[in-house]
Amino acid sequence: MSETAPSLTACPRCGKELAPKMMVGGICPACVASTIQKNLFASMDDEIEEKEPLSLNVQGYEIQELIGGGGMGEVYRAVLTARGKVVAMKVVSGRLTRDPEVTARFEAEVAALSQLSHHHVVRVLDHGETVNGRHFLVMEYVDGCDLRRLLRAQRLDLERALDIFLKVCAGVSHAHQRGLVHRDIKPANILIGADGTVKVADFGLAKTLVENSTAYGFTQTRDTFGTPYYVAPEVTRSAGTADVRADIYALGVLLYELLTGSVPMGQFTPLSQKTGLSKKIDAIVCHALADDPQRRLSSVAEMAAAVEKIATEHRRRHAKKARSRRVLAVVSIFLIMGIGGAVGAWIRDGRLTSYHPLRKLNDPGRATRDQAWENSLGMAFVPVPGTQVLFAQHETRVRDFAAYVRTRQALPDWSGRAASAGRVPPSASTTSWEHPGFSQSPDHPVCGMSQRDARYFCAWLTNQEIAAGWLKKNQAYRLPTDAEWSLAAGITQDPGPDAPPTFSAEPHMLPAGNFAGPEARQYALWPSRLAADAPEDPYPCTAPVGSFPANALGLFDLHGNVAEWTDTRWASGANRVPIHYYLRGGSWATGRIVKMRPDSRMHSSRSRAQPDFGFRLVLDLDVKPQPPQALDPLPVDG
Repeated sequence: MSETAPSLTACPRCGKELAPKMMVGGICPACVASTIQKNLFASMDDEIEEKEPLSLNVQGYEIQELIGGGGMGEVYRAVLTARGKVVAMKVVSGRLTRDPEVTARFEAEVAALSQLSHHHVVRVLDHGETVNGRHFLVMEYVDGCDLRRLLRAQRLDLERALDIFLKVCAGVSHAHQRGLVHRDIKPANILIGADGTVKVADFGLAKTLVENSTAYGFTQTRDTFGTPYYVAPEVTRSAGTADVRADIYALGVLLYELLTGSVPMGQFTPLSQKTGLSKKIDAIVCHALADDPQRRLSSVAEMAAAVEKIATEHRRRHAKKARSRRVLAVVSIFLIMGIGGAVGAWIRDGRLTSYHPLRKLNDPGRATRDQAWENSLGMAFVPVPGTQVLFAQHETRVRDFAAYVRTRQALPDWSGRAASAGRVPPSASTTSWEHPGFSQSPDHPVCGMSQRDARYFCAWLTNQEIAAGWLKKNQAYRLPTDAEWSLAAGITQDPGPDAPPTFSAEPHMLPAGNFAGPEARQYALWPSRLAADAPEDPYPCTAPVGSFPANALGLFDLHGNVAEWTDTRWASGANRVPIHYYLRGGSWATGRIVKMRPDSRMHSSRSRAQPDFGFRLVLDLDVKPQPPQALDPLPVDG
């Protein structure tokens, strides 16, 4: 009996028939090699032809240096002379300037980018023509490199690779929501800033989803757009068929390359075997890379949510194993040192209730301005004259709140409290404290906090550190009162919230801080109908704690960054309801200088959480902390 001949697939470019497993992105190897060779020689031709990198004459801009290039032109670093702002300028190649199709692609990129406003998409700032008629596009400058260079330089750890992928998904999903598909997602079109910023660039191949495939008027007889390994099979057959599912295919390839350092070809090894992630990740990649677009995931948002869920589960398993290893290491050290008897005594006394880093526990009462006291989370505290408390030198960080979430999730009485903590509604989408909609490092202040979230954190940390011996039973963390906050800000004669303020300061006398920029209006936190006179600062949204100088008491960021909850009530109306609480210090979303004054206050219900609400702790040295069973129930006051 003769064997059945294997089915063959014709290459959409040359017509050669091969087995499907021999194809690369739906194209035969010979055509892939031809495309790479063609792009290589096109780049060489551009280098030979374009010999005017710094002689470009663009009114209002000073060209500094060439930072990149390709078949369509070059990218320069330039300076907007009127403001001294560094920008990136893309200039179409001279030999392509009069090509109507390239001109259409350039205008399409301008139109596409103009519709997008997202922290993970490169913003377009200007466009026009040089003196000699070459088209140019001015974009925000990202100080760093593209993802392709980063992947060649180093192997990314799992956490960073997943973080980059989810940020790319956020930018692409934003474009899809506005009817745009990228069509050329690849590492070279993803920019990585030195500060960890991730931005999707080069929407030159994007097309409007609601229009037909001839929306740009392109002939479509030229080479298929995109990069072979990242191009979906249906696009190799007809470039005009690209839709959101083509981007999902490219994101599947990107996810695999980010986590393994190689692209998925032929019978590739499942991601779970290479990374240790759950086998659910294999299903996500397989669905994203399905030849039939109908079998792929329905949206980028669905893909990102599935990947983030797997990443969270992996982090929890890893943290649990790490805790077990640490406990085992500590026990081993005690056994080797021959102090098992002392350990047994500690256990009998109930003193060794949980593992904490072995470090000297100083008396917080001895803290001074020059020698701050540090708690178990590494938060530094200093005294404030006129109060009986120690003030945290900086706002509560993302890393601090993350420790709280990880610990509470491991407890049987967790009840999903932190899962709903810090829900904030920037723009039209709901995000969380962990993903507020803009880039944050572990050292940025945690934001999107309600006053309830802040009080739960204080109670948790108090009981943790009393149990571990960091604090005495008559010491506790809490939020500062309005009067304490005023003293910390240097207001010695504050009449309080119910009287007109007596402090006054000219704008140039105000302490340095992270004030609002254009991002305040982007998140609809500063209404467009209200005037804004706060100066622009170099940080989009929040800044890492301690980025600005400390005040005379050694406290950072009392003005700007995030508005800080206090524990002072405010009530209005005949029956003095509803009850609200004061926030002090202004924030990155405060648009007026007058609102940044130390005596300025705003009020809100304690359950409200915004992307500019955060908090700072104080350590009360002489109080009776609440028992653990009283942590969750809080009095209902509106």
